[in-house]
Amino acid sequence: EPMSLSEQVMLQCTPDPDHCGGTGGCEGATIDLALNYIADITAKRKGGMFSIEDVPYNSHPKEWARECGDVTRGKTPSVGIEGWTKLPSN
Repeated sequence: EPMSLSEQVMLQCTPDPDHCGGTGGCEGATIDLALNYIADITAKRKGGMFSIEDVPYNSHPKEWARECGDVTRGKTPSVGIEGWTKLPSN
């Protein structure tokens, strides 16, 4: 059965140290940075991708002010990312 994954951790927690697309987390990043972030926390066994039921998307600014660890505390990732490949543009 297909699984619905949450985008919340990628949107809220991805760092962007070079400010290419924003300043990170809720202030913006790129998909490349987000996938690298998930791959890194997967490799370190500190996180991954969570189900939408466990970590639902929340657009309320008050929720986005929470620390990244608070978003997933007590929850187990559904899947991880070991790597990814960017395909050429059409």
